[in-house]
Amino acid sequence: KEPWGKVLLATLYATGVGVALAGLGAALGVIEIADGFVGNRIYSTIQYPNTLAVYLLAISFLGFYLWATSNRWLQFAFAGGNYAILMAFLGTNSRGGFLIAAFMIPVFLIGLAREHRVWVLLSLVFTGIGVLAGSFRFIPSIMAKNPGQAWAFLGLGLAVVLAGQGLLLIFQRILGGRKT
Repeated sequence: KEPWGKVLLATLYATGVGVALAGLGAALGVIEIADGFVGNRIYSTIQYPNTLAVYLLAISFLGFYLWATSNRWLQFAFAGGNYAILMAFLGTNSRGGFLIAAFMIPVFLIGLAREHRVWVLLSLVFTGIGVLAGSFRFIPSIMAKNPGQAWAFLGLGLAVVLAGQGLLLIFQRILGGRKT
């Protein structure tokens, strides 16, 4: 039985993934949210890109914590969710959100338990690489009215993240760095 605190965190995280997916879906035109995607920025259900960015950043910290404290197979689900959250975060194009991220990511990593710190950092790096690959042409493809290409880049980024997660599993087995 899971402690209720972890269940609560997972529920908050799942809500954040839903908000991120709503934003990505609005950008892709899959769902209609009034002002969910304006110009070249994701507004999602929160309607303000700066607020959305900070919210998604906070939820991503929950995601990386849950990733670190979950079994190896659940980590793939958290890696995918973290990818969606950070893709939507980047899609907000919030300079304020980026500034807060630059300050809070090191604070988050320092505050983690020592046994999780390196693994979460590596997961963050692999997720970041996937987000950069996915976002490279995601918004520009949407703006060019080329949803097929936008979907392809979204999928490319997810593939990079899941491949990175696979590498982390291999590293963890070789180095014996985690109990799973």
